[in-house]
Amino acid sequence: MFLYIKALHVIFVVTWFSGLFYIVRLFVYNAEAEQKPEEEKKILHAQFNKMMKGLWYGITWPSAVLTLIFGSWTWYLFGITPDWLIVKLCFVVGLYLYHFSLHVIFKQQLRGEFKYSSQQLRIWNEVATLFLVVIVMLVIVQNNLSALWGFIGLVLFAVALMSAIKIYKVIRSKKRDKKIITLAPYDKIEVLGSFVDDFWEKIFGTYYLSSFFISNESLFRDWDHYLPGGKQELIDKVKNYYKFDISNIYDKPIHEILTIIKNSKSQ
Repeated sequence: MFLYIKALHVIFVVTWFSGLFYIVRLFVYNAEAEQKPEEEKKILHAQFNKMMKGLWYGITWPSAVLTLIFGSWTWYLFGITPDWLIVKLCFVVGLYLYHFSLHVIFKQQLRGEFKYSSQQLRIWNEVATLFLVVIVMLVIVQNNLSALWGFIGLVLFAVALMSAIKIYKVIRSKKRDKKIITLAPYDKIEVLGSFVDDFWEKIFGTYYLSSFFISNESLFRDWDHYLPGGKQELIDKVKNYYKFDISNIYDKPIHEILTIIKNSKSQ
């Protein structure tokens, strides 16, 4: 029984840390979107907010709760509380405080408040790494871990992380100076509004990803490989859902085909 509960505890620790690492990356990207032109910024924020909500409420929070449940259960079955476990629990409390700090940032960004720069968020992202290293070392090494050498190792590891962040910032700044990436025009797709969402969900079984992947020049042949039956399956699905044959206009841009289908439905 003990080993099964312990295994579940470890599994949810892994998924929890995965969520903690990735959510801050989304915070970084969302904060950097503030530097984009207004229309592009609006689209990026909408997409990142959707991704953040799914990750935070669908994976990270449930994993944090289940980690606490199975961790407490494991502790109860363990039967004793050695010194190394007391130290570990102190760091676990710190990790939950870190989790709550991310929840505050999460709420702020959903409200459109960006109080921290992308660089500050990158640094804050590495706090989870420090917690991970300390907690794993305590669990594995236990009482054999020297407090002095453990502290020295932690400090050196933190210095290495901060140095890596600084180096990454310099490299990234140089690349940004060399090349500025702009999105291809997508206004003709956007004017179709909710019809695009409906079409993408019915035909491809997923959400429309806006200007991230689709522009005014995009063609269905760029997308039909996502369907097992390729081009023919796409044509058949359109016939089935919209009672319209696109085989003769298949090579036209997506926005033109969708406009024709939309107009045919309104007649």
